[in-house]
Amino acid sequence: MRICAVLTVMRVFLAPTTAGETCRPMEYEVSEICCPMCDKGSVVKRNCTNDLSTSCTPCERGTYMDIASGLSRCYSCRTCKAEQGLVAERECTREQDSACAVLDGFYCKEPNQESGCTLAQKHTRCNVGQITKLPGTRGTDTVCECKTGYYSTAGTKCTEWKSCGNGKVLQKGSQTKDTVCNRAPRRHHYDVILSVMLLLLHG
Repeated sequence: MRICAVLTVMRVFLAPTTAGETCRPMEYEVSEICCPMCDKGSVVKRNCTNDLSTSCTPCERGTYMDIASGLSRCYSCRTCKAEQGLVAERECTREQDSACAVLDGFYCKEPNQESGCTLAQKHTRCNVGQITKLPGTRGTDTVCECKTGYYSTAGTKCTEWKSCGNGKVLQKGSQTKDTVCNRAPRRHHYDVILSVMLLLLHG
């Protein structure tokens, strides 16, 4: 009698129900029938009928399903590629996707709490005229700045300060501005000729 009672309860639990406005939690609707969902790590092999419950199949190697669902295909596992600056931090399982970390010399531009880093980029190399203000980390890029004697208006390429030569320095160069000079005025060649003529006449 007890065995019969248990089987009856199992039939009630596993048997599909007719879809009303919405199916119950852990059920999905197909052909106006509410079918039991498949657990994590598996997907639907055959939908339920009025007489049979849902038939599930486990995800194959290289695929996963991280939620209970009525889906018929598992998700493809993510590949952490070294040429993209990524390395596997957590291997993919039937119930969970892989997670990626960044390699040395790269930083993560798009971090994700569940799958680690989704996009990595190489650390910026400081150009000529620049020095490293802050070295790059796994989460931030390198910060470069102009060394003494150079300036940059856009924060990227550094240009050497101009030399005033015989002119006067009105404003010394900075990291963002070039040197401002007040050059000695160039005498016109006519002035030179006139000066020579006056000297000859008075001679």
